[in-house]
Amino acid sequence: MADLPHAHAPTWSTACEGDDGATSPGELKALGEHLRVCAHLKGRWFGLHCVLAGITGYAAGHVVTSLITLAGLALLLSLVA
Repeated sequence: MADLPHAHAPTWSTACEGDDGATSPGELKALGEHLRVCAHLKGRWFGLHCVLAGITGYAAGHVVTSLITLAGLALLLSLVA
């Protein structure tokens, strides 16, 4: 059992493990595709996407607090209007 590879072992290693450390054409192709996707994601709306992802992440972790805050804000707006 000790010789079995770990099920969640990383698929990318930065160690050359005794090799010369040169990249293969397949690795360069995968890197190019990754960089193309990253460049596409950093378009016009990237900043807004990051802000909304942060707000969504916070709200998901603080569901009750977020609901109470939204209810309080709605109550405040109804009293002002």
